[in-house]
Amino acid sequence: MVARFGLDARVMQVCSERYFVVSAHNDLFPLGPDTTDYRRVGEGQEDALISNQKLGDHDVLVIKEEALRLMADEAFRDINHYLRASHLQQLRNILDD
Repeated sequence: MVARFGLDARVMQVCSERYFVVSAHNDLFPLGPDTTDYRRVGEGQEDALISNQKLGDHDVLVIKEEALRLMADEAFRDINHYLRASHLQQLRNILDD
């Protein structure tokens, strides 16, 4: 959107009487080493939740609905904990010390 309209990296625009920020483009899949800390979900159930299947000349990763449900449950649990107002206040108190 920024390049399309020739706008600077961060621009305030008015749209339907509301303000929003147009931010600079960020690569969704940047090249380089992955430094993300991952957590295993469904420990011991890997064979039942995911599998590889052959489809013509291609190998296809098959993910069962239960695996997606487990990941969604974990995501909601994390959001409910880490974005809870009291947890955020504890972090603010630590940073203020």
